[in-house]
Amino acid sequence: TGAYGRSTETRLMPNIAIYCQTPIKQGDRIENVHVINVVGYAFDAKNQPDYQYFFPMEHGDTKWNELVECFRHMWRFIFVCAERKGLKRIYLADIGGGAFSALLHGPGISYGRLKEESLGPVQAEFQSNNFVVQHLTRMPDFAFNPQHKELLAESLLVNAWD
Repeated sequence: TGAYGRSTETRLMPNIAIYCQTPIKQGDRIENVHVINVVGYAFDAKNQPDYQYFFPMEHGDTKWNELVECFRHMWRFIFVCAERKGLKRIYLADIGGGAFSALLHGPGISYGRLKEESLGPVQAEFQSNNFVVQHLTRMPDFAFNPQHKELLAESLLVNAWD
């Protein structure tokens, strides 16, 4: 957890994201891709700093609303990056979903609801960019799929850096 381990029940360390344009290799083939590594919030164990900070929580309470805003901030990293790099497509992973959302439940609480309440407003903020936003399928297979080859130069691939 590094510096994030300094989070407490009353204060979280800042969330970050890192962009790079990087080659990826599969067999003898190499493709250059735009990648943003986004750190998701972790609710897979009660000793996780995020769990300790946000729980107990119910839908609509102060902690839920703060978590939604934290996720909006996280999604903004992605859209701002795509905008600054002049990219047209964003391929999203379920940042903070999957195993890291195992304990993200309670009255009205789920990862799906959190994503819905946080991602939609951010997409609306960047509506004028006309980004094509799709789900990122398995990597590196995605980058080497002939259907995607032409799109890689204009695409931002989002990696869940959980």
